[in-house]
Amino acid sequence: AEGSLEEIAEGSLEEIAEGSLEEIADGASEELFGNLREERVEEDFTDQKELGKHDDTLDNYADSDGLHGDPGEIYLDDASDIVGDYVPPEKNKNRLWIVSIAGLLLLLVIQFSWFNKDILSQHPQLRTYFEHTCNMLACKIPHYSNAELLSVTGLLIRTHPRTDRALKVDAILRNDGLFKQKFPRLQLRFTDINDRAIASRNFNPNEYLKGELTGLKFIPASTEVRLALEIVDPDAIGYSLMIMLD
Repeated sequence: AEGSLEEIAEGSLEEIAEGSLEEIADGASEELFGNLREERVEEDFTDQKELGKHDDTLDNYADSDGLHGDPGEIYLDDASDIVGDYVPPEKNKNRLWIVSIAGLLLLLVIQFSWFNKDILSQHPQLRTYFEHTCNMLACKIPHYSNAELLSVTGLLIRTHPRTDRALKVDAILRNDGLFKQKFPRLQLRFTDINDRAIASRNFNPNEYLKGELTGLKFIPASTEVRLALEIVDPDAIGYSLMIMLD
């Protein structure tokens, strides 16, 4: 009987002790997990509050500056809100200056050419351009004149076959220029044995142009014309036919 009581008592004490330890352990575990859970909930709540503040800030910024779109995405109605106004490269400015200066120089050249067309049009290299321009603008330029390109050749003086004390003069007038020129005035000069002038006479175009040439005013470019004159014999030794410069 004593042995049985002792065994029963020891068993009961061991069960009570084991039960108490398990309860204590379970209680401590639940308290620890509970604290951890509360801390996690507080952290999640804090993160959600901060995220909410961030979303409010984005919404306010979007409302104030014209931004739209989902959170985390920014759309602008005008790219200049970020990059500002477009500024052309410096190279384009330099090119604009060059074009402007070239235009001004061209305008000056045109003005100079126009106001000096009477002189410049006498240059063979430029006259063609002036002629084309004046044909379009209905303007006029002076007739081309260069006595150096006119020459008299083939001068021949002989006794007139039908008139006493008269001479017949034949010559060739040539225009070596690229443009037509007015028929010039001619001077027939006679000299004595000492080359002193004893007689001379000037002839206008209407005096030496005969036959088919009557009434002509211009000798064509690169053309020669035969002339025929009749004069009184001055009883001279030498003679010459020259072009008179106006």
